Amino acid sequence: MFGFLDTKTPALAERLYARATRDRDRYLKLTLAEAAELIRNDNPEMDHFVGHDQIAYVYPDLPDFSFSIISFLGPLTLSIDSAGLYSGMLMQFTADQSDANVSIQKPIRAPIGPKAKRLANHLELTFGVRNLNRALGSLMHERY
Repeated sequence: MFGFLDTKTPALAERLYARATRDRDRYLKLTLAEAAELIRNDNPEMDHFVGHDQIAYVYPDLPDFSFSIISFLGPLTLSIDSAGLYSGMLMQFTADQSDANVSIQKPIRAPIGPKAKRLANHLELTFGVRNLNRALGSLMHERY
């Protein structure tokens, strides 16, 4: 009810952004196979999946966030998908850009988490993460 009383979301945003930028800098400059090996070595206790074009993993201290490194059509991309209270928030980095993007979209089988927008806003205001919902909304408003 009182968003200003929420101290957990800003602290979580800082931890999440720090982990995401570390992973971006450490893994996205590598090949997918090299990144998979390094992720296994860096975090032997972490749950992870390695496919032919994707690595997915969840850090034990960030259980509501699934990290995926994807090699689809170009440079590797880091995507962080959320669940629980933050369900619907997605943050992405690519290897060739230092900026991150964040968006909010209703998941298929669940409502948007009650803290998803607050987390996205904190990432935008504190770290300069581009909020795609806001950017696309302003473009559509200017255009039509």
